Amino acid sequence: MLANLARSTRRYRPNLYYKNDENKLASPVRIEDHPKWGWKRQRTNKAHAEYQLRKSLLEKDDLKRWEYLDWNLEQEITTFGHRIQCEMDQYKFSQLLNGDHNPEYVISVLKKIIDEKICISDASEQISRSLASHKMLDSAARSVGFHNLVPNYEPEAFGIFLSNLKDDTVIENLLTPAYLTAHNILTFIPDAWNSPLEYYEKHIGLIEPRLVKTVGENSALPTYVVAVFDEEKKMLAYSVGESPQLASEDACRVALQKHLQKA
Repeated sequence: MLANLARSTRRYRPNLYYKNDENKLASPVRIEDHPKWGWKRQRTNKAHAEYQLRKSLLEKDDLKRWEYLDWNLEQEITTFGHRIQCEMDQYKFSQLLNGDHNPEYVISVLKKIIDEKICISDASEQISRSLASHKMLDSAARSVGFHNLVPNYEPEAFGIFLSNLKDDTVIENLLTPAYLTAHNILTFIPDAWNSPLEYYEKHIGLIEPRLVKTVGENSALPTYVVAVFDEEKKMLAYSVGESPQLASEDACRVALQKHLQKA
């Protein structure tokens, strides 16, 4: 009890810790007034909150690139040509945009590139069409600033530009990185992702899923381990799922991924 009393009295005796009165008076700082930590206990003033909201709306920079004062279309087109490593001027750019749209040309170029890495023709076809989709075209166009050069920009305009440019190197540099850096290339093959078992048996060979292990079957969160085997009873892959069906499908996706990466 005496120890507690000593600690309690020591807590309220600042003279033990300060050598003079100046430091004693200057040291105690209310947390609300602290320049760094005070905001944690300060109440938000409604007028100040409205001021901050109006200020953020006024400071929001929603101008298009071509609305800035330093906009120069000819220089922007030349810079765009440097980004895609192709000589470009304003006349050539307008001619390429006004040409005919030929999406099959872009797909054929991509398929020729993907065929060198994947032996399944159907897989390379679907991957090529996924890379030439509007979503991928829009991502590639924005990465090189193409969307700033067209007033009413649509992803299809970039497809028209690439199909009329007819430069395989530009198409490869802009559209294939999404495939080359993908962790799971099955996301580019809708049939293989949605129905992996049927896709594997149709294009590669027989596959047989087997339940290997079950954990917590009677619990709220059961876990099933399923492995898939080929015709020679060799294990191709295994996976874990909340049901045998989900685990077998995911294991087949892993086997497909391994097969495509080997090819």
